[in-house]
Amino acid sequence: MSRYGPALRSPIGARLLASQSISELGDFIGITALVLLAYADTGSALGAAAVYGANALLKVATATWGSTVLDGLPRRAALAGLSLGGAAIMATVALFPTLVAALIAAALLGACRTAFLGIQSALLGESVTSELRGPLLALGGTINQAAQVAGILGGAAVTLTVGVRTALLIDAVTFVLAALVLFSLPVTPRHAASARPRPLDGVRAVLREPTLRVLAPVAWMCMVASLLPETLAADAVSPVWVPAVMAASPFGGVVGCLIAGRTTVLDSVPGIFRAQTLLGTVLIGGALVGWLAPSGPTFVAVNFCIGLAAVAMLGVQGAFIRHSPAVQAVQINITMVASVGVLEGVGAVLAGAVAAILSVPVAYLLVGLLVLVMSLSALRTVATARVPQPA
Repeated sequence: MSRYGPALRSPIGARLLASQSISELGDFIGITALVLLAYADTGSALGAAAVYGANALLKVATATWGSTVLDGLPRRAALAGLSLGGAAIMATVALFPTLVAALIAAALLGACRTAFLGIQSALLGESVTSELRGPLLALGGTINQAAQVAGILGGAAVTLTVGVRTALLIDAVTFVLAALVLFSLPVTPRHAASARPRPLDGVRAVLREPTLRVLAPVAWMCMVASLLPETLAADAVSPVWVPAVMAASPFGGVVGCLIAGRTTVLDSVPGIFRAQTLLGTVLIGGALVGWLAPSGPTFVAVNFCIGLAAVAMLGVQGAFIRHSPAVQAVQINITMVASVGVLEGVGAVLAGAVAAILSVPVAYLLVGLLVLVMSLSALRTVATARVPQPA
């Protein structure tokens, strides 16, 4: 158990992990259903990418205006309420399973998810000791990736065999179950700000903090890279291989998170950038292998390695929780979640366009080059001691 035992005994951490296990399994069943619905309607990877693009639409509004209200709400009630909102959204789109409804649902879910993750990060920072946060984030990342594996495979299977309505209703039920777990969270003290924050205070706070400022791009590129396997799977391989190719990256993420949670490698800025360098290298190598030997097994192996290498995000999450003042914790973390969501949405659309116009390996290559150049440049900045070494 090592570092994981005490984390699992935390009253708040254990409940958050339990609710995450339930809701995220449903989330990935639901999002897979939406992606396959969009792909079937358009016949292109751009249709699937549009779902991720729509998912980013309301994240900016949530970060700029919504976060000024969310920082003052009781954490337990806010988290449970957002889960019930997700259930209502998925139940509604199940009644109207069209491309337009799917895109609207994706946008609303993006807003709910952004708010939820920001509040959850604030709760971890306020109520969980620093020694437990790293293992809890690693376990959360493991659950997230495992839910992707089961949710993608299950969502694809349910959507293709039973229908999209059933998959979406399963997601709605998991939201309700997660809300019941969240209602059992202990009541925690509220940290009210002396003055109501302004819409862009979260952005200003990130730019003022050197560690957060240098780490934000890591999160952006890690999330863009992690979306490539799911976004481009339908164009990369034959239909029979699509579920396995989509699930390979999160399965690699399960392994990567479990390994990272047992070490302190992501507790420093250089360690985070070394992990990002590995991710860029894997993407470039995967592009070459995918071009030379395009097949289902090839992309399964490549995507597994991408998920394995994309663990730098755990270090960024820990740094943002650690460096966020209590009175601005929700706003700062929502700002980061929203920026990641917007850029991953834009990145998914652009990657889908590159894959449609050129090829899937070219999309992998371009993202890999961006990740590698950014990480090597950042490592040089760290080496000259222009940012703190501990994350």
